[in-house]
Amino acid sequence: LDAHYRLKPPHLLQDRRKDYLARTMTSTLASAASSVIGTSMLRSFSASSQALALGSSLAARVSVRALRMAAGATRPLPPPSNWYLLQSTAIAANSIHEINWEELERRARAQREADAQRTAAVTKPPRPRSLNEHTMSQKLRQMEYAVRGEVLVRAEEIEAQLRAGDPLPFSEITYAHNGNPQAVGQSPITFFRQVLALCDLPPECGIDHPMAPHLFPSDAIKRAREMHAMMGAGGTGAYTHTQGILGFRQDVADFITARDGHGVSPDHLFLTNGASAAIQMLLTAVISTDDDAVLVPIPQYPIYSGMLSLLGAHQAGYELDESRDWAITPERLQSAVDDARALGKAPRACVIINPGNPTGQVFARSTLEDVIRFCVRERLVLMADEVYQENVYADDAHFVSARKVAIEMGHEASELELVSFHSTSKGFIGECGRRGGYMELHNIDPYVQAQLFKLASSGLCSAVPGQALTSLMVRPPLPGDASHEQYAAEVGAIRHSLAEKSKMLVDGLNSIEGFTCNEAKGSMYAFPAVKVPERARQVAAERGMSVDCLYAMSLLETTGVCVVPASGFGQAEGRVGFRTTFLPSTSALEAAVEEFRWHHKAFCERFAD
Repeated sequence: LDAHYRLKPPHLLQDRRKDYLARTMTSTLASAASSVIGTSMLRSFSASSQALALGSSLAARVSVRALRMAAGATRPLPPPSNWYLLQSTAIAANSIHEINWEELERRARAQREADAQRTAAVTKPPRPRSLNEHTMSQKLRQMEYAVRGEVLVRAEEIEAQLRAGDPLPFSEITYAHNGNPQAVGQSPITFFRQVLALCDLPPECGIDHPMAPHLFPSDAIKRAREMHAMMGAGGTGAYTHTQGILGFRQDVADFITARDGHGVSPDHLFLTNGASAAIQMLLTAVISTDDDAVLVPIPQYPIYSGMLSLLGAHQAGYELDESRDWAITPERLQSAVDDARALGKAPRACVIINPGNPTGQVFARSTLEDVIRFCVRERLVLMADEVYQENVYADDAHFVSARKVAIEMGHEASELELVSFHSTSKGFIGECGRRGGYMELHNIDPYVQAQLFKLASSGLCSAVPGQALTSLMVRPPLPGDASHEQYAAEVGAIRHSLAEKSKMLVDGLNSIEGFTCNEAKGSMYAFPAVKVPERARQVAAERGMSVDCLYAMSLLETTGVCVVPASGFGQAEGRVGFRTTFLPSTSALEAAVEEFRWHHKAFCERFAD
């Protein structure tokens, strides 16, 4: 019996206690079976059944089968799957004569039918999920964001291969695809981190701790104490005013006033989770129907094309003039408006990015005046993306805000509706993960501002550490403060390093046969054009991808250098290129330039016509 009925159901194998009892009781039963003879067998097994029924379901099954054999039962037994029925029947029975075999078989049949239904349910193809690729938002499906597109996905796969020890022609990935300074080695500003640490700590552990003066400079403690008072008892862990803490907004207002020479009210400021959140908020307010259009520079930062796709609006691209250092021309602006209207679209806003991303140009005052006149004439809201305003390197380039120019144009620009954006992710701070930033509303309808407030309220408030960092960005240590000397040295070193690396990268790219690249006067990027064989274009078309995506993927897989295909930003018809940043270390950039050179030669040989 022990040998014949040793099988156990899967769920018992997962329960050590039941399994132990099953083996013990089965062994006991087998011993009893071997020791009884003739008529004593029935009495032995009847007595055993009462004890075994208190054991596991396996023991119950074996005892019932043994009793039936002893009684000479000839009825078919239920299949091995019906452990629970046998167990309950055995427990209920005081002896072999009290077992109701008809009821047992009826219940066994019902159990088999239930088992069959469960098996059918398991093997039956599952219904499609109610939320799937066909029922989800098709606008979201169509949305693209090239900076984190397929090339970066492939880079992360390769990085996993490197960690696993797979043999590849390089030992690491050089991430030159986006403006994430601290991810590639830039150090944070010490004063900012000290104040943020003291803001996060409860006062008794930070600003009021007796050891604080020995660990932090006096101006960091003073600033953190002031910020604690602004935040209130909840500190960085509590919700704030929807537009941001008033004291922090006042710091931003003072910064803008000092920068432009013209005052601004903190009531017109929204502190946001980086500039991206502010851009999304404004575009949500601007776009009212699928027939609305927004003028966007080509090339542009993909947040604009992505959000317009998500909101269902039309992107009216105006090409920057690469031959004139990526200049904006009134003719191309007008052409973009006319083309949109010819398609039945209604232009609502115009975007400028100054300094440029991905192009690195810095607009002169005269260019901004042309854009402002155009927006006033065409009744367009001007969206001024100015997150790189601190990143200007060329001696002949100087940042001037659209707001300053508009105010100083007087009556000519008095009707301009303007929203400006800034961020803690760029400049010389590079605190991308803190998600700090702001938008400033200039001459915006109060009703629209109230609706923006409602939209911001749906997210309660922006991250408080980001608000605090925004305050620090616009109000750093001043001359005479304890931390000013160190702050100035750190910012100066970053500025000098970026200026040197921007020149080194552009010069290196221009030294490669088949490459041309404009000077990167500002921001963090170079945007070279690359000549490729016609065969490469054909292969890319056969694979259903852009030729610059083919190029960037080849560069990644052969050298480990990760860049963004230029098609993700938009470019002139027929142009091929990519965006790369000059944030990595000098040695890494020097190596990258040589990788660009080697790869381009190999790529052209591979796809030679």
